[in-house]
Amino acid sequence: MDVSLEELWKKFTLSEEEKGVLSVNAQDVARSKEQAQFSLLFKLQTNREFNKEAFKSTIQQLWRGSQRVSIKEVGNNLFLAIFDTDEHMNDILDRSPWSFDKRLVMLKRFTNDVSSENVTFQRSPFWIRVFNIPIKIMNATVGNYIANEIGVPLLVDAPKSGLAWGPFLRIRVDVDITKPLMRGKMIQIEGMEKGWVHFKYERLPIYCYRCGILGHQERECQKTKKGCFTVEEEDFQFGPWLRVMGSKPNRGRSSFSKTKPGGAEDDFDLESDEERGDRHPSPISHQQQISPPISKPSGEIAVAISLDNSADISGCQVESNFAELVDLLNSDRICSLEVAWILEDIAIIKDSFNFISFSSIPLRCNRAALALANAAKEKEEAIISMELAVSDGLGSAEESLAKTELILWLGLEA
Repeated sequence: MDVSLEELWKKFTLSEEEKGVLSVNAQDVARSKEQAQFSLLFKLQTNREFNKEAFKSTIQQLWRGSQRVSIKEVGNNLFLAIFDTDEHMNDILDRSPWSFDKRLVMLKRFTNDVSSENVTFQRSPFWIRVFNIPIKIMNATVGNYIANEIGVPLLVDAPKSGLAWGPFLRIRVDVDITKPLMRGKMIQIEGMEKGWVHFKYERLPIYCYRCGILGHQERECQKTKKGCFTVEEEDFQFGPWLRVMGSKPNRGRSSFSKTKPGGAEDDFDLESDEERGDRHPSPISHQQQISPPISKPSGEIAVAISLDNSADISGCQVESNFAELVDLLNSDRICSLEVAWILEDIAIIKDSFNFISFSSIPLRCNRAALALANAAKEKEEAIISMELAVSDGLGSAEESLAKTELILWLGLEA
């Protein structure tokens, strides 16, 4: 509720009718209480105006599964997602953070005792990579100690043994998004000098290089406005170096050890390392693969290509020849195609991707085609996120565009 209006209510003198208390029986809200168990409140972290219908449509498309999800607007930039099962809802929570237009989608479990005017969003989970940490202390226990300094520890990406040796330690932390991001931490190892470890955040949305808080950029920052931009860019205490471009595909929750500070550990590992191999599932392939099939893609289009040589275009399954995907890329339905970012430091793209004719993609898409060709040429696996404008067939491209995000998972096996 608006602060001034809330203060005004406190000063009102209530009439006899207004003083009367309306009682509601618990049975009258039993159904609502039951449905709330499978519901999430969410909002976009922005003070700017945005296309709410496009936002709702995109979220519904990304979150849909074999069971439906219903999206309702319940307040000013406040939405409610209603799922059919707890499993589906938890899957969405487990794969957060989500973003729209590079801004954080804040999530919160729905409880019956909240109204649209008193909901607050203060925390969001992130995968964080810890660098410059001595190899010998890269384990689940130390990972939880570090996570506890950042926020609330959730998971450590470590095998059943707890040893997480590698180029960095990877931890999942529930972060207070109202505070500046932590850039690193001084660590003292017994018998050694203290040292600095630094952090990088996966799938980090827009944040301010001036104050380090999520949700706005430097020109929107209240601290910057007070100083009228007297702070030079080189003096910023934060920067793009806190961001890891894209998310590191993990081996699934079955490979994690859930550890509490102090070493108490709940281990579960459904597959051995040999059985698991080097599979890296697509960030959206799970949702797309369980989507109900449709005959032809239209309107908003999302594409996932996974390691099993199959693709999914708006729920329309495509086999290993990717015929419909190629037709889409080569068609005149694509009005624009912009490469937003390319994920680095993963594995290999096989030559089998070369069969797509980049030269036949419309000239206005050549930037995307060039990026794809270069990725294949360099044999580097990549996730390429693109913004797509597609004609819906009802009129000219200028009159009827449907914008969405096209995500290609390029990890094709020979």
